[in-house]
Amino acid sequence: MKHIFTLFLLICLGSLAAFAQLDITKSVNYTTTQTGVWIDYTLQYACPSTTTDCTGVQITDALPPEVEYLAALGSPHTTGHTYDPATHTVTFDFVDPLPAGSTGQVRIRILFPNGTTPDGTSATNTAVISGTNAASVTSNPVTTTVTAEDKIDVSKYTVVEGPVDGYTSWEVRVCNECFNCFSNGALNPTGTITVVDQLPTGAVFASANHNGVYDAATHTVTWTIPADEVELGECVWRRVVVSLPSSSFSTGGLVRNDASVTYTLVGEPTVTVDVGVDYTILPSIPEISLWKTDQSTTRFVGESDVYEVNLEVTGNEDIPDLCVVDFFPTGIVVDAMNTGAFYLGGYDAANIQVSVEYQTNLNNTWTDWGTSYDRGANAYLDFTTVLPDMSVEWITGIRMCFGPDPVPAGMADWEPIRFHYTVTSDAPAGDAINCMTIEEAGSLTYNLAGDPCDVTDIRHPLAGVIPIPNKYEYGDGNEFLHGDTITYRLQLENATAAADAAVNPALLDLLPLDLAYVPGSWTMTDSNDPIPVFSETTNYNGTGRTLLEWQWSQDLQPGQRISIEFEAIVLSTAIGGQSSLENNIYQVSDNVIAQCWGTHEPADFYDIDGDGDTSEILCGERSTITIEEIPALDSEKLVMGQ
Repeated sequence: MKHIFTLFLLICLGSLAAFAQLDITKSVNYTTTQTGVWIDYTLQYACPSTTTDCTGVQITDALPPEVEYLAALGSPHTTGHTYDPATHTVTFDFVDPLPAGSTGQVRIRILFPNGTTPDGTSATNTAVISGTNAASVTSNPVTTTVTAEDKIDVSKYTVVEGPVDGYTSWEVRVCNECFNCFSNGALNPTGTITVVDQLPTGAVFASANHNGVYDAATHTVTWTIPADEVELGECVWRRVVVSLPSSSFSTGGLVRNDASVTYTLVGEPTVTVDVGVDYTILPSIPEISLWKTDQSTTRFVGESDVYEVNLEVTGNEDIPDLCVVDFFPTGIVVDAMNTGAFYLGGYDAANIQVSVEYQTNLNNTWTDWGTSYDRGANAYLDFTTVLPDMSVEWITGIRMCFGPDPVPAGMADWEPIRFHYTVTSDAPAGDAINCMTIEEAGSLTYNLAGDPCDVTDIRHPLAGVIPIPNKYEYGDGNEFLHGDTITYRLQLENATAAADAAVNPALLDLLPLDLAYVPGSWTMTDSNDPIPVFSETTNYNGTGRTLLEWQWSQDLQPGQRISIEFEAIVLSTAIGGQSSLENNIYQVSDNVIAQCWGTHEPADFYDIDGDGDTSEILCGERSTITIEEIPALDSEKLVMGQ
């Protein structure tokens, strides 16, 4: 009998040993927050047995319908994760078997959609861990409640402060917070938004943008706006233009313009906001504002740049026959232009077209480009189509005219006029002063505001080479885990400002200890570029680090750029943290460096160029990445008696 009992006990213990145990706990970083905030579910898992591995382990998380899935992050124990949009479920697959005693965590990032989630919405979530030799376990529930509020901003202002018998314009602006603002905790409108502008008594309606409907009986203009035009970060502007006849108004008199905006937000009652603005009628002020800038204050011979011109009728008087003229300094060769794009702040029914004429070094009479463009076209004109050899004949001056109607007060650019140019060797060194002028404005006497002149410091090439090493990385997201593969792109470049070609140029990358080069992974990004000789030296100069070198036998000419790519794996020794892994490159050649246009200039401590000089300064580019660590532990499995 005793032997039978012992046998029965051994069978039971063996049966129990064949089954493992799983555990899961869920936490959330926010129990209350705003819509749009990233929320992280953290799932702590365990195979707590000290003797039996867990097989076929999975974690599944059916997300609440109120939330939006953003991303998931596995652990060293996971082999991958998937998101099924049809079931709104995240699944983590684990190594098989999951060793007994293993613990760790995985994460799921979600949010409550900003703008479309009503204030006070809550969502509760659990997750399930399962295995083929263990019972499934459901985690504790976690709940998050979000808040959202009305961020609609309504304002009214005078756009053009017109004189008596001239045009005055008012505008209502409706924003969901502000233009291109995307703060969390917002609500979007539903249905339509109604804007009603009550015109002052005695004012004469002239025009309204966006098909505003004028009702003579109520002396109002009404706009109906689809709600999706005022979602978070969006604004709409509704403008009305009136004339203030001298029979009803006088200079110095006070005029008030009122408007109302009615809207309904997600989950909220309908709201009406009243706004108004007072305007003291000004006398006639004819004024034109003209600003000219350059994208860079310094340019070398051979480099290209763009002049930008901002033109605005800043006074309250319309400008007839408006033309602007630009004559370019010696050695500034314009090969293309953009005509700009202009909006009408005042009378928006005016017909304004833009015409272009040009002069050349061989013809000082104005030649019509041949096509007129709408004021909003921002047309691109390629002058090489009419002047194919600009070393012989080139543009010396450009004239732009606006019409046929007078240019309304308040007209301004939302895309500037642009002149694309190249600096030739004819340009004298020093300041190149370029001014734009107003050639015609009818018989009107006007004020000229702004600064129509630009000064560019022209420089001739520097003796030697000017390296511009560049490096950047990309992979699956901006953060990397141990074992991830990173693709690096390296650029070898000699600046246009260099007088000399780089002889025997090379790119050098002394990999940090925590990166491993993937053999055979480097490639040229442009098959037309010359191919270098590649070498890989492990334990370079006893550092324990690998030196990657790409050496070209062809000279690198001024303005020439060559790009290559290679892959490296993040090793488990990499320390986690923001910008924790640094990998720099260096550009070298056989000749004198005039200037280094890289961002990293250290001493050559490890003699990576192999010339024996460890005190020389290298020209390099710094690159860092963020390593994110996910904790995971494996238990050592022991047998009784050890």
